[in-house]
Amino acid sequence: MKHYTKAEHLGDVEVAGASGVSFSDSDSLYISRAISKTSPNLGGIVSCTISLAQTDFLTTPFSYYSVAGGPNGSVAVRNETANELEFYSKERVKVFNMELPTGKQKGIAIDGQGHIYVCDSESDCVRVYESSGNLSRVITSPDIRKPQNIALMTNAVVVTCHGDAPATVCLDNTNELLWENDDLEEPVGVAVDDNNDVYVCDVDEGKVIMVTNDGEMTFDMLDEEQLQRGKPSDVAVSGNKMAVQLLNKDMVKLFRLTS
Repeated sequence: MKHYTKAEHLGDVEVAGASGVSFSDSDSLYISRAISKTSPNLGGIVSCTISLAQTDFLTTPFSYYSVAGGPNGSVAVRNETANELEFYSKERVKVFNMELPTGKQKGIAIDGQGHIYVCDSESDCVRVYESSGNLSRVITSPDIRKPQNIALMTNAVVVTCHGDAPATVCLDNTNELLWENDDLEEPVGVAVDDNNDVYVCDVDEGKVIMVTNDGEMTFDMLDEEQLQRGKPSDVAVSGNKMAVQLLNKDMVKLFRLTS
């Protein structure tokens, strides 16, 4: 199995208030937008293609943080202002919105069946909702400590955690620990490619690392120079395309991955 080892810069997408990123398919992505100094009255979701063309998918006066593309172009997004989870079809029809438990809700992800995973850093768990909005199950483990973001492997989940000992952990379907990586001081955004290799943002050191699917090997995929000394907060991968959201630059940088 060949691992991706290089990233070629394709271009930048400038979105005021950009706060999260997720692919909807191999050639387009969703970018969530939060209320900020550069976007004081406009939150929502922006749809963008690899060729850098962008359109507003959803505009509201609320802050939207975590975003996750799902089956058939669907998208889930966390409304920080209202503490709600919202789910939309590709046609921009709201399927449901629901109030989330009181706490510190963080990253989200969607699997191939439309189940939505939501990290709760205050309760040290990940809640899994059906595409109807009903709670399906709760993932708990002593290894999940203040979960920040989540990505899905074929038969496992990968969660970035803060707490006393920041780490990226990989758990199987029975919530047993497969591996743990504690190389980063502040792991945040996380994504998985078709090889089940894992990409993790280190907002503290301004880089994105790759962890092989067995957790045995890591190396820097993107460094400070490639990220223009931005603070990578979220990452998404689809096929050989990668998108990285920079916390301090209102920008998403696009890359092509090669071996």
